[in-house]
Amino acid sequence: TQSNIAGPILSQAEAEEKRTAERRRSAAGWSPARVRRIGPFRMARPDRTAKKDLDELLNGAIQVAAERLEEASELAPFALALRTDGEILHFEPDPDDLPAGETNDEAVLASLRSALKERATELRAVALVADVTLEGSEGEAAVAAIAVALEHRSADPVECLLPYELAEGGIVLAELVVEPGERHVFATERSIH
Repeated sequence: TQSNIAGPILSQAEAEEKRTAERRRSAAGWSPARVRRIGPFRMARPDRTAKKDLDELLNGAIQVAAERLEEASELAPFALALRTDGEILHFEPDPDDLPAGETNDEAVLASLRSALKERATELRAVALVADVTLEGSEGEAAVAAIAVALEHRSADPVECLLPYELAEGGIVLAELVVEPGERHVFATERSIH
């Protein structure tokens, strides 16, 4: 399904898919109140090409992350990048590029951002992916989520959070939450509104 901040217009099939997902989350103990939403906010609407590029990267990032979580129950940060010719590249952290002793997720993400910045002229869009823990209202760890930071050279950046739970039959995904993101890779490409 498409996520639309202003409120989605769903086809009958999308509405049924959403109801099915809500039933799965409910059966798995998910509660919408467990995921804190930030907003409302306004974002410039990306052009169709940018939206298509970002959707393609988001779908690919979620697919890779879900597969890794199902296989190993953990997710190391990684990145996907869409080249100007349409090819999708996969970036993994290089331990040699990390400062000595720095193997935490923030150091890995900084290394990935640096590698993407070096190649920014040949890229249209990027997705940085990490496993995060969302906090509850009291600051306690509430739920695990796949975080996907999306940037496009001609659209505003967004941060997508997809709460998940590892279950016996695989991974159960909750509703995607979209928030304004930060520009790192294409920082000088476009002014931010």
